[in-house]
Amino acid sequence: MVDISTAMDKFLKCVRSLAPNARIVTASQYSPYRTRSKLSRNYGHAMALLPAILAERTSHVVVDRVDLSPPQLEKLVPGTLRSISISGYKGRQCHVELIQRHAPWVERLELVNFTVHSITKLTWGNTTTTTRLYPRLKKLRIASVVGFRKTKMRQPTIDPFPALQVFDCQTIFPFTSPVVLDGGQSHLRVLKLRMDVDLFGMMERNGLLRKSAFQQLEVISLGWVERTSVGRQEFSERMLLKSFEIGVHTQVVYANKLSIPNFDTVLPQVHFASTLRVLDFKEAALTAVQAVTLLSGFPRLRDAKLSLCETRGVRPKRMPTAEEVAQFHKQFIDCQSSVAFLDIHKTDYANSRRAGEYIVMVADVLPSVVCVRICCSTNTRSSRVRRGVKYALQRNIYKNKRVHDIHFVDED
Repeated sequence: MVDISTAMDKFLKCVRSLAPNARIVTASQYSPYRTRSKLSRNYGHAMALLPAILAERTSHVVVDRVDLSPPQLEKLVPGTLRSISISGYKGRQCHVELIQRHAPWVERLELVNFTVHSITKLTWGNTTTTTRLYPRLKKLRIASVVGFRKTKMRQPTIDPFPALQVFDCQTIFPFTSPVVLDGGQSHLRVLKLRMDVDLFGMMERNGLLRKSAFQQLEVISLGWVERTSVGRQEFSERMLLKSFEIGVHTQVVYANKLSIPNFDTVLPQVHFASTLRVLDFKEAALTAVQAVTLLSGFPRLRDAKLSLCETRGVRPKRMPTAEEVAQFHKQFIDCQSSVAFLDIHKTDYANSRRAGEYIVMVADVLPSVVCVRICCSTNTRSSRVRRGVKYALQRNIYKNKRVHDIHFVDED
């Protein structure tokens, strides 16, 4: 065995000389061949040096699968860190204390694989009736939460994040109280939520899904928690409609894995916001008619990400006839779409040739499109669909049409 202490001290000196003003420090446990127990001695000594590696100007710390100890925590001087990212170990006590100690200064916080209890504990004040505030926190990301919300669990009494602009919760929402979202109505600019039936109901009861509820909202994404299947189809249509309504100045909308089989009945109810610039519908497949109808409804839409599919119950392998193409063009002869950039992420047709044909049909009736990007699941799939587009453009029905001026490209 080598002298671990001497080796680590030499390593530390190298780090200090190479990066005396390190602003970002990442500590991660990586052991592909040995178990953690066999490396505990070496690992423990290495992590004891973490505070010493931090320079005076360090402002961003990433802790990945690292279990901090109280002595290490004491050496991390409050007030220096502006960004903290922690993943793994489900939010141990020292991880919670690290974040709480820097609450007055931290501006960006990322929590991955925390427990529901640990996240709510971050907002606990010194007494049972007070809330710990994060006055400078602008971005909060939560992912892979472990556990479930409990109504009896202590909740913040006031908004703990009064300056929050980006709230990205791609997992179960950890709070049983709506206070975080309620306070965010005045300052949130980006809201990405994974919903469940209880959260949807709580937001409705508290007026958080009413029209223009969020005054500063620019980006909205409402989807379903992966573990939730109950009520998904029942609430998906309502959730989609709310996505277009709850923001005053919404510019980007994501339709995140929503199940909407009756889209034709939902479409007339859509609020076509004049501020919308980007529409991401790649997780909600639409027919060609539905896609064009939706895109042409937004007066200032610039970018659209779509998935195209056949009409339900139809699965022909043949190419659209000249009469079908002409009828489609006639249906949208007065289309006023403003979309310039169109991304096709998925195609659900009997073959790639037919998929390419329908992409050309859609692009042909959208008067403002300048570029169509094929972004299928694999490069091979994208290339096949791209060849289908090429074959479609050679048909006489598209001769001398504006569609030949559009750039059709594969994903970079």
